Amino acid sequence: MQVTSRLEALQKILERITKKGSLKACVVSSIEGFVVASAESPEIDKKIAAAIASFAFSAAKRTKSELGLGDLRDVLIRCTEGKVVFKAVDVSPNESFILSAIIPPSTRYYNGIINMAAREIKNLFLK
Repeated sequence: MQVTSRLEALQKILERITKKGSLKACVVSSIEGFVVASAESPEIDKKIAAAIASFAFSAAKRTKSELGLGDLRDVLIRCTEGKVVFKAVDVSPNESFILSAIIPPSTRYYNGIINMAAREIKNLFLK
């Protein structure tokens, strides 16, 4: 599959997941913090979300290493006005993306939709 068609497919996955999960935004970024694709509401800056995902994931990886907690699956930040989940998505043996989901406070059940998105993204890039 060509890069352009993968990115278009990725964009559709994010748009569908954002709508289906009633999320404020979904952003896929590189480990370095560069936006790969996104579906967001106007008040969310995807570049900032990608940069924060990179920082949060880096800090969490350091924490898990220092404390011997095993493999890092995701990072959850809960606030009074919503939540954000950063989830690693391994797309090849040498490359991972970070799936960031910004979740409004009214959304209670989000793990299933985020895990489904991560599987779909992984399968898209493993083709």
